[in-house]
Amino acid sequence: MKTLLRLIVIATIVGNAMLASCSSDGCLDNGSAIPLVAFYQGTKTVTLKSLTLRGIDAPGDTLLADKASLNQTYLPFRLNATESQFEFDYNDETVDPDIVTFHYKAIPVFVSHDCGAMYNFEITKCEFTHNAIEDVVIVDSLITNLDRVAIKIYFKEDNNEE
Repeated sequence: MKTLLRLIVIATIVGNAMLASCSSDGCLDNGSAIPLVAFYQGTKTVTLKSLTLRGIDAPGDTLLADKASLNQTYLPFRLNATESQFEFDYNDETVDPDIVTFHYKAIPVFVSHDCGAMYNFEITKCEFTHNAIEDVVIVDSLITNLDRVAIKIYFKEDNNEE
């Protein structure tokens, strides 16, 4: 009986050690490649008041911001598509919403044994309406998990800014 008890204790210890060695605690990197977008008017950053931001044709028509004051935001791209569209609704009767469309390639990247794989995105084209948006500038077409502004959206003068 003592031998059986010893075997159970040893098996439990070995099993726990094996499970602990398989954890992903060694992965401290941000695994998401999501483009950070900053808002500008001329050379200055601008905060949009009462911005409602939606992902078009995203699962559940993703609501990213609801009447929020923002000077930058993340725009998550869809993995199972080659384009993602976003609606910028200024909640202003005098300005129609803008639609921004990003065309891209999803690029799988192996990060590490602990972290596994993730996707980067390479933006190939950008289209947008010109209701309040003056221009969209792709600062870096390769979207990685680095936390930096990759896209700058420039707004026309006197459009819902602080």
